[in-house]
Amino acid sequence: MAQLAGQLLFSPPDRRTEQIRRAEALHDEIDPDTNYPCDYINYKITGYRSESIPPMLLTGQAILPDLRLIIDRLSHSTPTIVSEQDEPVESPQQLATRLGVSTKTIARWRPLGLRWRWVIQPNHQRRSLAFTASAVEHFLARHRHRVARAGQRSHIDAQTRRHIIERARHFAHTTGATLNRTAEHLAKKVDRAHQSVRLILEQHDRQHPNHMIFADRTGPLDAQQKHMIWRAYRSGTPVDELARQMGRTRSTIYRAIRQRRAAMLRRVPIAYTRSPLFDRPDADRSLTAATAPSDTGHGHSNPAGAVLLGDLPEPLQPLFDQHPAPADVQQSLLLRMNYLKHQAVQKRDHLDRYDPRAADLEQIETHIKQAAAIRCRLVTDHLLLVLSVARRHLIAQADQPTDSLTELLEIGIPQMIEAIDQYNVSRPQALSSYLTWSLMRRFLSHTSPHRPNTPKAHRKANPDTALKRLCDAAASRGVRLTPPRV
Repeated sequence: MAQLAGQLLFSPPDRRTEQIRRAEALHDEIDPDTNYPCDYINYKITGYRSESIPPMLLTGQAILPDLRLIIDRLSHSTPTIVSEQDEPVESPQQLATRLGVSTKTIARWRPLGLRWRWVIQPNHQRRSLAFTASAVEHFLARHRHRVARAGQRSHIDAQTRRHIIERARHFAHTTGATLNRTAEHLAKKVDRAHQSVRLILEQHDRQHPNHMIFADRTGPLDAQQKHMIWRAYRSGTPVDELARQMGRTRSTIYRAIRQRRAAMLRRVPIAYTRSPLFDRPDADRSLTAATAPSDTGHGHSNPAGAVLLGDLPEPLQPLFDQHPAPADVQQSLLLRMNYLKHQAVQKRDHLDRYDPRAADLEQIETHIKQAAAIRCRLVTDHLLLVLSVARRHLIAQADQPTDSLTELLEIGIPQMIEAIDQYNVSRPQALSSYLTWSLMRRFLSHTSPHRPNTPKAHRKANPDTALKRLCDAAASRGVRLTPPRV
């Protein structure tokens, strides 16, 4: 659906206006509990059928949010100029006043099915968000009881406040729950917004310091306290001991640890190339089931006569004495590596900033580790290619001052790692061809035409030092090279 929205943005403005109306009509026809073919959705919006759309079914519950996104993007790119002949529209403020609710309530209704569009009001130059009469009518028909309840409780009276405070005192005393957990629990019980209940409880504790519900709560943890908790936790201090030392609950300590983990994950650069395959419904099953790093084809010795290693220092030979996996396995590994990174980014972008879930953090960390293991395998599989291209460069530059073989390898390995990260799996060009081209370009750019035309003196490096420099060059790109034991 996101791909369809991007394609519709290239339509002419008049065509986009028609597609907005068709998408709105389709939105009101969709049954959340019914399955719909993708080509049917495409036909209802665009008016024509495409044979390139895969024959798969989507549930109405999954289609509705995407339809609202399509309407939002199309109407934002081509706002409707409101006229008397058009369908009446209301701004969020006007709709909130008519229904007797707040604009925050109107905003909470949008993910529940209240569709919107962007318009330009008469005598105004800027676009603004509005709700058509048909959109409001459709939402009221499906959520009449919710709208009625919201209109009745636009203001929290004194009796309701006392009821919330007493229930909060009982719940916090019997369970030991924190302020946030208590507010979350009561919000569901009294059918109020989480933040509204939390503000009531915070206000009560400020105004009644001698009868506080959360007497042990001394304010949120600051950045220095969170850092101290994280360092102590990483050094092995139990959570119960940290809670005692800080005078906080275990849940507060765990939340500070999760926040620190999430902050560190947000700073991790995750570069990957996207593929249309990632949007398929069966992507998780088919792509994550691809060849794993320990599968057949890796770690075998180099076949006799395939690549000569005699001109390499002896400590370096085991590092290059590898047999790469077949091309189809490499393609599968590339897809899996990029999909794992894609999943990690998607999960990371949706982390709760204040209370991230431990399961989400563990899943992100697992995806990153699995992608790194596949990346390391692909790098190891192509060390022979770096060696081969470096030799060809030395032969081509035989009459020019150039670097030694080990120096070219030290330059080529980071370049090869960078090329693997940038390779697009959707390209028809084979990975080996792309890496060869990238390495040759890097070696040629390194051979400066401004060098003096005199032989270059090479100081023979210690073989162990040369091996360490190659491993350090790979480590600078986040890849750990470990020569196999012989």
